[in-house]
Amino acid sequence: MPAPAPALPMPAGALPRLGYGTGTFWGHYRTGVPKTEVNPALVAAIRSAIAAGVRHIDCAEMYGSELSVGEGIRQAIAAGEITRPELWVTSKALNESKESAATLRAACAGSLQRLGLEYLDLYLLHSPFGAPEGDDRHGEAELSAERQQQIWGWMEALHADGLARHIGCSNHRVSDLQHLCATASVRPAVNQVEFNPLLLGATEPLLAFCKAEAIVLEAYSALSSLVYDGAKGNAALDAAVERIAAALGRSAASVLLRWNLHKGTVVISTSTKPARVEEALGVFEFELSEDQIAEIDGAAREGKVHKQFWQKSIAKQ
Repeated sequence: MPAPAPALPMPAGALPRLGYGTGTFWGHYRTGVPKTEVNPALVAAIRSAIAAGVRHIDCAEMYGSELSVGEGIRQAIAAGEITRPELWVTSKALNESKESAATLRAACAGSLQRLGLEYLDLYLLHSPFGAPEGDDRHGEAELSAERQQQIWGWMEALHADGLARHIGCSNHRVSDLQHLCATASVRPAVNQVEFNPLLLGATEPLLAFCKAEAIVLEAYSALSSLVYDGAKGNAALDAAVERIAAALGRSAASVLLRWNLHKGTVVISTSTKPARVEEALGVFEFELSEDQIAEIDGAAREGKVHKQFWQKSIAKQ
C-alpha cells in the first residue's frame, strides 16, 4: 500500500498534497442519490480511500455528498482505522449562502452537521459570485470588491469561532483574491481551481500570484486532457504525456498528477476504483525531470486555451 501523501504545514495542521474529491463522480446530480440520503457506494469509496492512505477529503454542499462522506468517516473512526486529527476535511459554501452573515454561518453549520464533525479543516467560498444585497439573483451575480470583502469578514468570523480551522476560496480569479487580501485579517489559505496542462498559459498568472501571496493553489480536473475529445484536447500534449509515461513505466494519469505537483499545487483527484486511488498515491514515488516538465509545458502551450468556469471573466485580470 502506498504511504500517505506528503503534506504542507499549515497554521492548524498539515494539508496533504493529494486529496480525494467527492464531486465529479459522486455528486448527487450524477449518481441520482438524493442529498438527504446516504450513498452506500460513496461510503464504501471513502472507507477504501482511507484504507489506501488518503488523509484529505474534499466535498461541498453543492455536491450533495456530505452525508455519505460523513458516514464513511464515522465508520472508519469507529473501526479504529483513522482518528479525526489525522484527516483533513474540506467543504464549500454555496453562492446562495452569501446573502448574510447568518446564512453563511448556517451553511457552515449545515455542512458540519451532515459530516458529523465539530470543525472543518478548510472551508471555501465555492466561487467569487453571489447575490448582492437586495438582488433576487441567487449565486450568479458579479460581486463588488466591497461586497466580497464583507463576505470574507463573515468567513473570518467562522474561523475565529473554530468552525473552520482554515478559510479559503474556490474558482477565484487574481482580481478577486486582490480584493480579499486588501482588507483581510485572515488571508485566504487556499484557492481551488481547475488546473491542468490545457490551462497552463491562462493559469500561470494566477499560480504566480498565489505563490507570491503564500496562498496554496489546489487543482481539480488535473486529468482533463485524458477525457476531453478532439475538439477540446491537444494531440501534441497527449503524445508528450504518453512518451514520458512509457519512459517511466507509469500511466498517463500518474504523469499528469506528478506534473501538477511539480507546479507546486495540491491536487484533488477521485475515482470509483480503489486501484486508481492507490495509483494516485503512488505519484510521490517518482519525479519528472526538468526536460520532461518542459516537454509537457511546451506541448500544452501549442494548443488552444480551454477556458473553464472560473475563467469566465479572465479578461478583467
